[in-house]
Amino acid sequence: MRIGELQLVALPFEVLAEFGLRVKEYFPEAIIISYANGYEGYLPFRHDFDAGGYEAQIGSAHFEPGTAERILDVVLRGLDPG
Repeated sequence: MRIGELQLVALPFEVLAEFGLRVKEYFPEAIIISYANGYEGYLPFRHDFDAGGYEAQIGSAHFEPGTAERILDVVLRGLDPG
């Protein structure tokens, strides 16, 4: 959703800070909204699975490694550079 220069990105995941930082590299006016239209668990990056931790455990993350990277790619392609 775009409101003037502001772009809202609504996702049904709990994304880690790195996801938002990567989006803001290209689109500083974008705001990530987690838990939108439901909750599908954490969305860690591939390297988060390799490092371990709560967010990348079975039960916390319901996705295979690499899913966050694919979703990030879709988000970046969908945002309007203005």
